[in-house]
Amino acid sequence: MVLIQVRHVTPGVIKRNFSSSDKMLSVYDWVAALSSLPPYFEFLDFRGQVLRPQQSIVEGDKSTLNMSASESAPTWTMMILILEALAQHRKQ
Repeated sequence: MVLIQVRHVTPGVIKRNFSSSDKMLSVYDWVAALSSLPPYFEFLDFRGQVLRPQQSIVEGDKSTLNMSASESAPTWTMMILILEALAQHRKQ
């Protein structure tokens, strides 16, 4: 199990356990289901690096991820990567 903590722009710090085999896409789905605002966002680790949906969820373990509003929707390339990660996640 992996404990993910997110500093959300509205309710503050939220926590949830995930399977270590999950991708960050699961975290994006979870947080998006909590609130429609901001409409576009990304997660930054303690170094300020973006954690992408296709990355392993283990990369966010044991730290508080910062939710950062994005100015625009993800690029087409990112959307393809997100869809591929979602398809892989659903096969598991």
